[in-house]
Amino acid sequence: MSFNALLIGGSGTGKSWAGVNLIHQLGGHGIVLDSERSCRLYHERFKFQYPGGTLNHCPSIMEAHSVVKDLLADPTCPSGDPCRLLLCDSITPWYNNLQDQIEEFKHHKKRKQQFESALDQDAWGTVKRLHRRFTADLRRLDIPVICTARAKEEWEGVGDQRRRVGTIAEGQKGIEHEVALVILMSARGGTF
Repeated sequence: MSFNALLIGGSGTGKSWAGVNLIHQLGGHGIVLDSERSCRLYHERFKFQYPGGTLNHCPSIMEAHSVVKDLLADPTCPSGDPCRLLLCDSITPWYNNLQDQIEEFKHHKKRKQQFESALDQDAWGTVKRLHRRFTADLRRLDIPVICTARAKEEWEGVGDQRRRVGTIAEGQKGIEHEVALVILMSARGGTF
């Protein structure tokens, strides 16, 4: 298994910047799966180039998984050079989109209405399996993978006894246990 890392933090803490900068330092031989177009901003604003790699806008997990499956079959960049890094920036929207769909399903089921959305119970099972396959395929890649995710605070207790016990990645529960390294990014006083 290759080295895998998860960068978590709030908006503006440098998660995307760190990943894009690393690909830039590797001569651009990397592939970016950009769910929110934040990497495109760095590409346009700072003229980061991917001469041997690509910047892919993947708003859905299905699009991202398609690129990962292609990398499993052939771990090279479009230039033919070996891909040196895969950056998934950010995995949070992919999971949150799935969560929105399941909440919509629960709402319709609760009201005992006809579920008219494209998502029914069988489709949700398919989506969950796809998400599991996507993360499993990320772990199977022979190239380093860095994922970014928004952070959320973890609390325990109730009322006056409530206290903060840590920070976890927003989205898929337990994803921080599936990588070799978790880095909490934070901005304090304008520095990282």
